[in-house]
Amino acid sequence: MVEKGQWTDDQLVAAIRAGGRQRNDAWQYIYKAWRAFYLKPVFSLGGREEQVDEVFSYVVLAVERQVCKPDFALHSASLRTYFIESLTRKWAEAQKISAGRQKRTVEFDPESRPAWEGLQPGVEEDYIRQERAEMVNRGLEQLGERCKTLLTLYGKGFKMEEIAGEMGYGNVQTAKNQVAICRDRLRDFLREKI
Repeated sequence: MVEKGQWTDDQLVAAIRAGGRQRNDAWQYIYKAWRAFYLKPVFSLGGREEQVDEVFSYVVLAVERQVCKPDFALHSASLRTYFIESLTRKWAEAQKISAGRQKRTVEFDPESRPAWEGLQPGVEEDYIRQERAEMVNRGLEQLGERCKTLLTLYGKGFKMEEIAGEMGYGNVQTAKNQVAICRDRLRDFLREKI
């Protein structure tokens, strides 16, 4: 166990690759120790703290995937620089997507409702819905009991604080990270099957 403030890039990479408690400790350190550093570029571009928190777990997943690759190496930058650049890019990407959605919103006109709206779904729709549900259930089984429980709680609308308490995580950020990891693993499983 590395004491707070003494993590080197090599120690962080080793802890993330080790998984489990070591991995969580490494990400907790990054979240706390580097927060001021990764908030600064977003603030300078007019962003807000809660926007950064929204993309944080996605960046954790992306960086972790890279770090866990056997050929991963930091050539000209530190892990902190790599992480901050990744987070800033993801935040900017999210802002562009959000801006695009706002441009595409159209007001609903009740008079222009399609004729088929409100009709009972047909046999094909029921079949497709049932197939999707079965595929998601198979994916959840493949992920294991921990991810299944985590995603079930998340899907039922539990708050992150409640999920953290239920799953025994030390903080909300760990719960967010674990939900994102499990959700991405489920998404990957479903992509393979489609």
